[in-house]
Order: sequence, then C-alpha cells, then structure tokens
Amino acid sequence: MLAPRASYAEVAIKPNPYSQGGTTYLKLKSLSDLMHFVAGSILRVDDKEVIMTLKVIGAGFGRTGTLSLKHALETLGFNKCYHMMEVGKHDDHRSIWRKAHAGEEIDWDKLFEGYQATVDWPSCNLWREQLEHFPDAKVILTLRSPESWYQSVMATIYASSKAGTQSDNPTRKYDSSWAFDLIWNRIFANQMSDREQVIEVFNRHNEQVIAEVPAGQLLVFEAHQGWGPLCHFLMVPIPETDYPKINTTEQFKEIWRNPDLHH
Repeated sequence: MLAPRASYAEVAIKPNPYSQGGTTYLKLKSLSDLMHFVAGSILRVDDKEVIMTLKVIGAGFGRTGTLSLKHALETLGFNKCYHMMEVGKHDDHRSIWRKAHAGEEIDWDKLFEGYQATVDWPSCNLWREQLEHFPDAKVILTLRSPESWYQSVMATIYASSKAGTQSDNPTRKYDSSWAFDLIWNRIFANQMSDREQVIEVFNRHNEQVIAEVPAGQLLVFEAHQGWGPLCHFLMVPIPETDYPKINTTEQFKEIWRNPDLHH
C-alpha cells in the first residue's frame, strides 16, 4: 500500500514590483509555512496577489530593551525591523507618523514596506491600529522595572530630545520638536519631571496591552530572559550567539552619535 501523498500548495512568489528579481515557485505544506516567508513579498495564490507585511508588532515603550529586540529580531530573520532610528532614513515618515498619531488614516503597508517587524516609538503606542491592520502579527511587549525605565528615559532619549530643542542645527531642532509632539507631549502630557505620573502612564500602557491582546498572540518579554522565550514564541531556532545587549546609557549615546552603527 502506498503511503499517502503529502498535500502541497504551489505558490508563486513575486518580488517587490520595483525590484529586478524574477518569480519563484515554491511548494508549501501549510499556512504556517507560508507565513514564514519574507514580509513585503507579493504572493500569488489562486491568481490573487497578497502582500505580506508585518509579522511582529512591538508594543513596549522605548528604553525597555527595544534596540536589543530590533537586533534580535533581525538576527532571527525578521529583517528589517523598524525602530525610531529608521525614521530619519525615509523623508516622508515623520509627516506620516504625525498623521497617524493625530488619528488620521495612513497607508500602513506603504509605511512598513520592506519591514517584517516594528518596535519602539513612534510605533509602539499605535499597536492597536497596527494589529487591526495586521491581525495575524504577533505582539511582543518588552518590560523592565518602572523605576529603572524612568531613570533610563530621563538620562537618554528625553535628555537628548530636550537638548535638541535648543540646538542651532535646524534638523536636530526639528527632530526634537517632532519627538516632543509625538511622545513627550502627546503620551506623557509634557509632565516628564513628574515621576509618578510618567510611571503611571507606563504601567497603564502595559496593562492595556496585556488585557487586550489575545494571550496566544502576545509575548511579555524582558531582555534578561534571552533567546528562549522569544524563539519559542516566534517558532524559530535559538541562535548560537548571545542575545544582544544594546541598552546601556553609554551605548545609546554612542549609537546616536555615529549613524554608521545604526545597523
């Protein structure tokens, strides 16, 4: 008696229409196999084109290990991963994020074209809108102790934004003003010196993510946990390298001083 034949679906994977590549035909055994292909590809299934986009939505606030997570996700093949440092690489992204934070409709597929994941501000506090648009994406909520998070924010990204508003460099001044508009004023009501208030906003955000995202679709993660829970959640092998640690105040300052270190 012959063994039953495996059931396959043939899928033609076309690259981004602006690229030079040709069409590749692959045989997939399951929908989960299909979902592991590169985001942003255009898949032709039964003569219909389907755009693959975000697979991972990072809902954790900045300075909760988001830069480490960016590098970790890219190491795991979720490349590229959007992060605050990606904003300046796209001329129109600051204006698009302004619209998104003002509640206007934007083209999420276009914004995240070429990205498989997103973490950090200005993306993280719009996780609901992203999950509505990308309902199959997995959500990662990065956490750390509220007290250490507040201290880190005040010593790094907030301090940098505040100094930038006084800069003689028009570009840096605009960037800092943009950060105040979208983050420090909008999320924290320009009350960053009020430690209890800011920590309350931080805790409330995290509680809402945990309460609203389906349990099977959410990973609550702290960087010290390393690869194990992250790889299990994303169903990928654990790398042989150490989990990235890019979260100290000095490392932050060095990275933002040197754009060549952004990748």
